Parts: sequence; structure tokens; C-alpha cells
Amino acid sequence: MEPITARVRLSMIDIIDIVRNNRNAIIKTFLEDDSAIERYLRTKCDDFDQIVADTIKNRLSELLITPVDVRYYAPLIRRLIHTGEIDSVKGQSLYLKEIELLFENTINEHNDLTKRIMA
Repeated sequence: MEPITARVRLSMIDIIDIVRNNRNAIIKTFLEDDSAIERYLRTKCDDFDQIVADTIKNRLSELLITPVDVRYYAPLIRRLIHTGEIDSVKGQSLYLKEIELLFENTINEHNDLTKRIMA
């Protein structure tokens, strides 16, 4: 017997809310666990820098209140429109990729600033 999958007809507002709530849940895990940010930074940087960690934390807090980029999340939005299966968009890599991009941009900005100061 196949598992029962809930399918519902969702409005665009509902779909964007689902995507935002899923994204924000992942952001909150980083904000609530300082060691998660530190572990990530230690894999990407030679030296752990508390300034970078604090900047990332601030930017993640800002991202929580930022509207969802519908162009970026278009694949997930389309999937929800076509399937109506809410579970199909949980745990998608796009959420983590957006957060990873924020981390990488912050690290690169910090490194660029450091190089300019040292020059």
C-alpha cells in the first residue's frame, strides 16, 4: 500500500509563506546554535574570526525579516504549484545554498577589507 500524500490547492501567498517559514526555520537553527556558525567558518577560513561570526549572525537576523526572493525560489514555488505537496519543499538544498551564499559573501567582504587595510 502506498503512503498517503496530502495534496492541497494553495494560493501564491500560502506558497511563499511555506517557503519563507522553511527558510526561516533553517536560519533560526544557525542563530540559536553559535557553534554551527563557528564550525562552518572553521571549514572555510584559515582563522576563526569573531567579527565575521557576529556579522553573519546579524545578516541572518536581517534575512529572517527579508521577503522571499521568488526568482531564487522559483523551482520550489513551481513544485508547490504543480504538486500541491507541502512536504516536497522541506529540506531542499536551495535554503542552505542561500545561507551558504550569505556566509561566503560575508567572508569575502571581510577578507577584501582586511587586504585593503594591510596594503
